[in-house]
Amino acid sequence: MPESSVLAIAPMIFFLKKVQQIRRIFDRVGIAYLIYNWMDRKIWAKFMLNVGVNQVVSVCGENFGSVKKTGMARDLMIAAMAEVIPVARQEGVDLNEADIIYWLGVVDSLSDAGKPSMRQYIEACRPSEVALFSGTVVALGQKQ
Repeated sequence: MPESSVLAIAPMIFFLKKVQQIRRIFDRVGIAYLIYNWMDRKIWAKFMLNVGVNQVVSVCGENFGSVKKTGMARDLMIAAMAEVIPVARQEGVDLNEADIIYWLGVVDSLSDAGKPSMRQYIEACRPSEVALFSGTVVALGQKQ
């Protein structure tokens, strides 16, 4: 997918006029964009990515290269992403294996030396979102 901005809109009609105004501006200046009508699904899909790649890279003290190659870190990342699927479904959002495959493609395009901000926070001894992400998955999973 080419670089693009994403306009995520709630399924509320009063946003439509504003979205169309922004769309015309983007068209006029040549900015690529995508408009999603299913904001909840995009948010859950991004949560899946954060739970998988950001946590694994951060907790393992690695960089993106560690989850791009076959091995324990990649397996752990995929398993963490998979844990989000039933939790999202229980919340009415249909994530599936295709979402994991999509995110694997994104991860595989990242610089091996790169690392998420969560990892950078840990390196700087600042609070990170590790407990928030994992705790949310566990808490929602326990609702089942």
